[in-house]
Amino acid sequence: MAHEIPCPDCNTPIPADMKMLISENNFSCPNCGIQIALDKRASDKVTDTFKSFEEMKKRLDGLN
Repeated sequence: MAHEIPCPDCNTPIPADMKMLISENNFSCPNCGIQIALDKRASDKVTDTFKSFEEMKKRLDGLN
C-alpha cells in the first residue's frame, strides 16, 4: 500500500510504502533532492512491525 511522506525540506509529497522504507538505506525528494533515511533503530522497529502485520494478514486470509 503506497502512502506519501511530506518532504521535511520543501513539503513535497514523496510516494513511499513500508517495503521501500525498510529495504532502502535512504531515498530522496523528487523535488528538492534532499536525502532521507530512517534511523537504524526506527528501521528495525518498522521491519518487526511489518513482519507482524504480514503474519496477521496471512492468518486472517486463512480464515476466509
